[in-house]
Amino acid sequence: MKHDNRKIILEAEQLFKEQKDDEVIDRLASICQEKVPWKVNLLYVRALYRNGQAVRAYQEALPYEEDYLTKELAFWIKLLLANQLFIPARITLTMKGVKEPFLTQIVNAEKNFEIEQVHTLQKRFKNFYHLGDQPDWKQQEIIHDADHLPLNKYVQGAKFILRDPFVEIVIRNTILKTLAALRYSQSVTYIGVDGKDHGTVPAKIETRSYQKIIDEVDQLICDYFKDNPIDQKNFLQQFHLQVFCLYPMTEEVITDPAAWVAVLIDNHDHERQVAFKKAIRWQKIIQKSLINLH
Repeated sequence: MKHDNRKIILEAEQLFKEQKDDEVIDRLASICQEKVPWKVNLLYVRALYRNGQAVRAYQEALPYEEDYLTKELAFWIKLLLANQLFIPARITLTMKGVKEPFLTQIVNAEKNFEIEQVHTLQKRFKNFYHLGDQPDWKQQEIIHDADHLPLNKYVQGAKFILRDPFVEIVIRNTILKTLAALRYSQSVTYIGVDGKDHGTVPAKIETRSYQKIIDEVDQLICDYFKDNPIDQKNFLQQFHLQVFCLYPMTEEVITDPAAWVAVLIDNHDHERQVAFKKAIRWQKIIQKSLINLH
C-alpha cells in the first residue's frame, strides 16, 4: 500500500471514531475503487452504513463477501436486512449453520416490511407470482427482486412458478435451487426438464452424490480434450448447462457418465448400448427444453 494511502486510512480511522462519516467516505472513496485490504473496506462500508447509505454500503461490501461471512457475520446480516434482502439473509444462516439471534432479526425485519411497505410488497409479489407472463429479459430481473420478499411470500410465489410451463427450465430450477439452499422442508411439485410433474422436498435434495457424478463427467471431458482446451471448455459449458436443466434429477438420469460423454461429444463407439440410448434420449429432451424457451 502506498505511503499516502496509509496516511489517509489512519486519518479515516480517527474520523470514524469521531463519527464524521461524510469525511471518512470522502477520504476512502477513491482508494476503495481498487482492491484494498478487507479492514479498509470494512471501515468504508461501516461509514456508508452509518451514514444511511445502505445500498451503496452493500454494493461496496459484496466483493469481500467471504471476509464478512467469516469475520463480521453480524454486520453482514445487518447489511442484508438494511437492503431488504431477506432470502439471501436466510440462506446465509443456513450456509453458516447458525440461527439466533439472527433468525429473530430476519423475522422481525420481514414483519416490519410487510406492515410498513405494503405497496412495494404487493408489487414485488405480483411480478414474481406472474413471472411466466413476463418477457425473458425481464424474468431474471424479477428473480433478483424476489430476494427482497419475506419467506412466506417467496415460497407462495415459488410453488406456483415451479409448475408454470411458461417459465423456462433454467429459471424454474434457479428457484428450486433457492428453496434447497433455504432448506425448505415441505414437499413441492415442479415441472422437470421432461415436461412432467415431479415431487421433491428441497431440504432433502442431496448435493454430494450428484456432485460426484458431475466431477466424474468433468474429468472424462477434460481427459478426452486434454490437447484441445477450446473444445474442452465448450463441452464443459454444455455439460454444466445440461446438469442445471436436469436438476434435481441428475442421479437418476446420468447413470453412466462414460455413455453421457460419448453422446455429448458425438462418439458412437460406446460399448454399452442401453446406457448410450438412455443418454441420447435425455440429451434430446434437454435440447428440446432449451429450444422451446419462449
